Amino acid sequence: MSSFIHQTYTRIWSKNINVPIISVDYGKAPECPFPGGLYDCFEAYMWTLYVFRQIYDADSFRVVLVGDSAGGNLVAALINMLI
Repeated sequence: MSSFIHQTYTRIWSKNINVPIISVDYGKAPECPFPGGLYDCFEAYMWTLYVFRQIYDADSFRVVLVGDSAGGNLVAALINMLI
């Protein structure tokens, strides 16, 4: 599965709450064994903090991390990694 599956409702959420939503297509096993997907999420997080802010003039220091299923596990692992 890719982040494309979630676009129907994430676009609506983004429009309704007037904030950007960034979806990450992280590497999945078995093609990309752990911690490859975690590193993909880390790179997306760092991009959000530093590059996104410059391009879109947005406040990237208010970030909410969300995931379901394996994505939820990666969110927990990423938060642990960042701490």
